[in-house]
Amino acid sequence: MIVDGREVAFTPGTTVLEAARTAGISIPTLCHHSSLPPDGSCRMCLVELDGRQGFHPACVMPATDSLVVRTESDRLDAERRSVLNLPLRRYRPGVGGTGNELLSLAERYGASAPPRMPSSGAVDESNPFIRVDHDACIRCWRCVRARDRLNGVSAIGVFGRGEEAHIGFGADGPMQDSACEFCGMCEAVCPTDALTIRNAPAPGAEGSLTEVGALCSYCGVGCRLRHHVAGGRIVFTSPEWHAPANHGLLCVKGRFGWTYVHDRDRLMRPLVRRSLLGGQGDDLVEVDWDRALDRPGALLFAMGITQ
Repeated sequence: MIVDGREVAFTPGTTVLEAARTAGISIPTLCHHSSLPPDGSCRMCLVELDGRQGFHPACVMPATDSLVVRTESDRLDAERRSVLNLPLRRYRPGVGGTGNELLSLAERYGASAPPRMPSSGAVDESNPFIRVDHDACIRCWRCVRARDRLNGVSAIGVFGRGEEAHIGFGADGPMQDSACEFCGMCEAVCPTDALTIRNAPAPGAEGSLTEVGALCSYCGVGCRLRHHVAGGRIVFTSPEWHAPANHGLLCVKGRFGWTYVHDRDRLMRPLVRRSLLGGQGDDLVEVDWDRALDRPGALLFAMGITQ
């Protein structure tokens, strides 16, 4: 098919959105997430098709041969500004977080948000890891769909109808009173600062962040994640969505159990029993890795298992 004048190859079953993004062509979305099935509700991914009237959602439009697609035009820009008006009217900035997709799209398309009203105070900090700010929620339901499609834990749902619809936890109570397993998946897919990590710094507070890919150090599944590092210290982690073992899914240990890295009591060198080194006594002695791994029975101690 042809996208913005470029020939784009695709595999059968691919959507216009997927094919365009694979080719490096950016089509904006709000409700869509690469790890969730297409929803088609936000209408930000509207495109124009030659020979067809109106606008068409790229996230649910199958890619077909000879399809001619336009992803940017004055008409599309105007339509996207109009689409952004509804979530912007609802949105009140939360505590801030990295990668606020709503505000990025508003800036990209010149959508003007209404004057920032003070928060209603509807902030839930009962959960030890995740903060919930209902004023910053735009009702995209990504978090609810992630619960249904990814981790299958009935901790979060939609309550109320129409203009009163909102996310809620358990029986629409505090997050801590729900079946939450602290995996952080709801926060990971949230496009605004409605769901944020409690111990993460505010944007800009830690200076420039760099991302470092890592393998989770707990069990043997092989889950991959990304450490966000500033000043030589990890400040928070995020999922690796395209990892072969976990596809972005993490448990509470993988997502939030990284603080041991900076613990002052953390072992930095292998410890081996003195008797295994030819001496007398069972006290632990620091050695280099080559020497530790060369001693029978020393591997457990080299890994930090000292009891």
